Amino acid sequence: MKHRIVVLGAGYAGAYVAGTLARRLSPADTEITVVNAVPDFVQRLRLHQLAAGQDVEAPKLADVFAGTGIRLRVARVTAAAVADRTRSHCGKG
Repeated sequence: MKHRIVVLGAGYAGAYVAGTLARRLSPADTEITVVNAVPDFVQRLRLHQLAAGQDVEAPKLADVFAGTGIRLRVARVTAAAVADRTRSHCGKG
C-alpha cells in the first residue's frame, strides 16, 4: 500500500520537511504532496528587506520541488477531518 503524506504550507519548515522525506523515503512506497496557498516560496525572514525597498527573490515552488517527486498543490486548506483521514475541503488559492 502506498502511503500518502500531505504537508500543509511550504514555508521554511514545510519545504524542508517535504524535501527531507522525499530524500529518505522510496517513491514506490510514498507519495508526498505539499499544499500551499501561493505558487511562490515566500522568504518571510527577508520581508523586512522587501519593506525597505530591496529585491527579495521569490522562487517558484514548482522549480524548488522539480525533480524531487514532490507534488505541489496551490490551494488553501480550510478544514481537515484528521480522525477519518479524509480531506474536508481544499479550495483553490
